[in-house]
Amino acid sequence: MLLINSINHNIFITLDRIVPNGSIRVVDKNHQILASRHIRNSNFEKLSLNNITGNVTVIVEYNELTYSRNIYVH
Repeated sequence: MLLINSINHNIFITLDRIVPNGSIRVVDKNHQILASRHIRNSNFEKLSLNNITGNVTVIVEYNELTYSRNIYVH
């Protein structure tokens, strides 16, 4: 399970388990990477998207699983 919130140009990602190794990417509608982060032994991550407003896609990959969610950053 994956919970994603966007508050004040920050994206908060909460996972239902601790991920030993994975990655998070935020891309725009043209598939350009706006932000990325490596996950290591964590179930909570925060990404800051300064000066970015609008629809983005958050992609979370770990344990051969890929989750993708479209969100609006404001």
